[in-house]
Amino acid sequence: TGSILFRLYGPNDATCTGAIIFTSTIPVAGNGTYGSGNFTPTLAGTYRWIANYSGDANNAATANACNAANENVVVTQAAPTVVTTASAAVPLGGAISDSAVLAGGVNPTGSILFRLYGPNDATCTGAIIFTSTIPVAGNASYASGPFTPVVVGTYRWIANYSGDASNAATANACNGANESVAVGQTTPTVVTTASAGVLLGGTISDSAVLAGGVNPTGSILFRLYGPNDATCTGAIIFTSTIPVAGNGSYGSGNFTPTLAGTYRWIANYSGDANNAATANTCNAANESVVVTQATPTVVTTASAGVPLGAAISDSAVLAGGVNPTGSILFRLYGPNDATCTGAIIFTSTIPVAGNGTYGSGNFTPTLAGTYRWIANYSGDANNTATANACNGANESVVVGSAAPNVATNASPSVPLLGGSISDTANLTGAVNPTGTITFNLYGPNDATCANAVIFSSTVTVNGNGIYASTSFTPSLIGTYRWIANYSGDANNVATLNTCNGANENVVVTVPSVVTPVPTINDAALLLLTMLLGMSGLVAIRRGSKKRNGIRL
Repeated sequence: TGSILFRLYGPNDATCTGAIIFTSTIPVAGNGTYGSGNFTPTLAGTYRWIANYSGDANNAATANACNAANENVVVTQAAPTVVTTASAAVPLGGAISDSAVLAGGVNPTGSILFRLYGPNDATCTGAIIFTSTIPVAGNASYASGPFTPVVVGTYRWIANYSGDASNAATANACNGANESVAVGQTTPTVVTTASAGVLLGGTISDSAVLAGGVNPTGSILFRLYGPNDATCTGAIIFTSTIPVAGNGSYGSGNFTPTLAGTYRWIANYSGDANNAATANTCNAANESVVVTQATPTVVTTASAGVPLGAAISDSAVLAGGVNPTGSILFRLYGPNDATCTGAIIFTSTIPVAGNGTYGSGNFTPTLAGTYRWIANYSGDANNTATANACNGANESVVVGSAAPNVATNASPSVPLLGGSISDTANLTGAVNPTGTITFNLYGPNDATCANAVIFSSTVTVNGNGIYASTSFTPSLIGTYRWIANYSGDANNVATLNTCNGANENVVVTVPSVVTPVPTINDAALLLLTMLLGMSGLVAIRRGSKKRNGIRL
């Protein structure tokens, strides 16, 4: 009877003098096999059992000692496992990491060491580019912490448990399952903003903001299409390749269009080893620029005022156009069409070949008055038409009445008896003259033409030419003076010839001496002639008729 006492020492208590770590007292009921019951070690090592019978009244106790045969039990280290899972593939610029699940350890302590190789170190024999040592406190999942690659490629993790007294270290190697991470190129963006719309003749440009690249190099290519190439399939009219040194804003440089229309930019990043190229396409937001027609001006200057009969013209300075073609139309209104709503009396269309001064050509008015020019540019694909209106500055021309001339030539001197006098007037310089020429005669001997007109003759005028007065028979000797003047009309001013004009004086002389009858001597005849001439009562005539009772 009695009992069997099981005692357990260890681990590694080679003399069983240390603390007993487990005991079990088992009652005895006869000879037989008795078990200690189970004990679960928490440490590796050599454990030693000592089992002895207590004895009873009939049986002596046993005295088995330490290190008895078959009483040592070797408890080996646990063999935990580390199962790893690296993070998913990322673009360059993203972080990668590793995760290790420690399992099968017995109260494991120590640490897990994460090592990262790459990129493209397929055997993990190159330099370790990242390590992370994570303390272990039991079986669990442990993370490496993040790492941000700076180069594209395949990165490889190795994660191992260090082991401790009770747990063996793990020996995971390169290219373990789920331990490779592909780091791809980043996908940067290029956000573009073209310059605002401009008038033709201005410059346009594009601006590209490169973002999201990882230390980007390479270049940005700016391409310009247009005008009006809505699909960007036509010829590229301007390119600019700008080197890239990091994320940032890049400009295309300026381009000066020569045609109006809508221009379209496309800007793309070329990419490099670490950054993918962009693929912006036609008609991207903010990439169209409207280049509107230029707005040229036409500044006009009409010719100075002239008398009727002279030519007038207009001159137009076209400025601000961009390679202008088309024409300038000159229109002339008048006379005295103050609103330019009447008939156009003259037009001239002058071809345009660039900015410059253009002339209308000459027009000769046939009526006096105020004439008004309007000159406008027709416009073309690149330039708007002008819209000059009536009564523009310097566009009115006053055409005054013509100033004709009346050159006169009186008849030659005549003797008093039987002679007649007249005047002729040569009208020149008039424009389609109408009206009259009036011949007035003064005298005799009215040296200033201040007395009454003794004779007048009015002749109708129909054009320039020579006009003659009717004849007048003087009754007194002396100097007679003609004045001939043109009356003028709507288009021609009257003349103002005055007294004693050239060739306008006519001398009426004493009549020639006639042969007397025998009864009267020469002296008497001369005396008689003088007396009769002075009285104005008789006309001397050869014959035998009586004149005032005197027979000659």
